Amino acid sequence: MSVVAESSAQARDQRRAVRWLRSHIRVLAPLATLLLLVIFFSFTTQGSFFTTANLTNLLSQVAPLAALAIGNTFVILCSEIDLSVANVATMSTVILVAVMGGDNPTGGTTGLNWPEWLAIILAVGACTLAGLVNGLVTTLLGIPSFMVTLAMLEISIGIVTLVTQGQILYLKSSSFTNWLGSAYFHQIPVIAIAAAILLLVAYFVLGYTRFGRYIYMVGGNREATELSGIHTKRVITAALTISGFCAGVGGVLYLGRLGTAQPAGVGSDVLIYCIAAVVLGGSSLFGGEGGIANTVIGLLILGVLENGLDQVSINAYSKIMIYGIILMIALVINVMALKLGGSDTT
Repeated sequence: MSVVAESSAQARDQRRAVRWLRSHIRVLAPLATLLLLVIFFSFTTQGSFFTTANLTNLLSQVAPLAALAIGNTFVILCSEIDLSVANVATMSTVILVAVMGGDNPTGGTTGLNWPEWLAIILAVGACTLAGLVNGLVTTLLGIPSFMVTLAMLEISIGIVTLVTQGQILYLKSSSFTNWLGSAYFHQIPVIAIAAAILLLVAYFVLGYTRFGRYIYMVGGNREATELSGIHTKRVITAALTISGFCAGVGGVLYLGRLGTAQPAGVGSDVLIYCIAAVVLGGSSLFGGEGGIANTVIGLLILGVLENGLDQVSINAYSKIMIYGIILMIALVINVMALKLGGSDTT
């Protein structure tokens, strides 16, 4: 009897372990991917990867993208998508330079020379308004957010082109880039601290507020949520508005780090990286599953991958291709792990 009881207890422990693994696979799979990348680059970069200077640089690189990814986390959890975030962030950088004052390559000057704090309010406010428009058009007119935000993508880049006249604008105020892009607090970049604060606020909202629960409910089962009396259109509108706000903050961080507003945008791949950070971290593109913790892991995966490839001795022209291949492999591994864990929605 003791042998039977012992084998029965072992079977129960195994079942518990399997259940625990399945319930946590959404975090464990991306963490394993991140760990493998860290181990790989720690051996292939000849010790330069784990230096303090490189790790702080990695945090500074990821910080602006983190703001954009936070906004899309809210939207994706609602089973929607925001394709305008990168161009809206670019619009934020242009508004900042236009209000604070800047120089163009021909030696001319532009801008109103207004205070930095006012420029930040106007830039973030304009981007928040763009997010609100996305939300209202999506919910009131029933147009898919994919199409609405695609239109906002064009509108925002049109505003950027109109203001810049196709020229790169250089921020006059060195104090802005000094305190945001270059300053440190106890050896931690201020720009990374700003992103961390935003991440913590978003984590609290999604995990510990009624609105956060509504976000998951809308993404998990919109019809049932409506039947329970929750105004799903307001939740979706709020999520897209938050995405616009976060894009505006991301533009502030990009300008603080780079010091320029470019008609080409904050980066041609920023939108892809933004969505990839959310999905790589384990959040479902179909909504209702994931969160800020997953997005943080996804951001670190992208940051480690880009930073590590910059230090490995490979052909510069093949780096983008290798980045894409590794990113594809990481996505496949994560999605397969989630399916093995019992999820069939990602």
